[in-house]
Amino acid sequence: GEVAIPPNQHQPKNRTGAVAIHGDTLVVAAPRDDSGPSGQVGAAYVFRRTGTVWSQEARLAKPPPSAEGFATSVAVGGDVVLVGHPTDNPFGGGSDYGSVHVFVRDAGVWALDQSLTVPGLNQKPRLGESVAFERTGPDSGLALIGKPTNGGNPGSIFAFELGAGGWTQLAEFAPAGGGQSGDLFGQSLALQGDTALAGAPGH
Repeated sequence: GEVAIPPNQHQPKNRTGAVAIHGDTLVVAAPRDDSGPSGQVGAAYVFRRTGTVWSQEARLAKPPPSAEGFATSVAVGGDVVLVGHPTDNPFGGGSDYGSVHVFVRDAGVWALDQSLTVPGLNQKPRLGESVAFERTGPDSGLALIGKPTNGGNPGSIFAFELGAGGWTQLAEFAPAGGGQSGDLFGQSLALQGDTALAGAPGH
């Protein structure tokens, strides 16, 4: 079947971007959507399948003010959706620092649970340009978050683990051999089981 953003929220500049699916849950990113409250830009639309029919379940957004770029990337696993926001400014410095916002569904209602970020990065790392997530158990999972730009570095990927105590940052991964500036390592990500794929379009 087809899914569509409601007509009142479907403006030419609100074009959709990344898509993620897990089971009967589909998430569609719209990083330039400004159909919410004033000052809120970017949204992720959640659709749920019942039988053969898809219907919109929620519109996920960050409370305003929210810079354009929210929902540049999305990932879903069960009742958890991760939304990349590489233009976010979580520490009050310049823009394009980045974070990933975690939304959780409880009894059919989606709510912002927390935000994942990494302090101490160089200027404009754009953390959250890409994101991948896989469930490893009923209450556990593994997330990969791309940081393709950071000064003169080739880019890197951060791993976060979801467990009983919440989210924990595990490690940072860089390209084998060190890479070069402009590689954009981590621009795109995919994760399944014990295998992860990372795009480096500038390599």
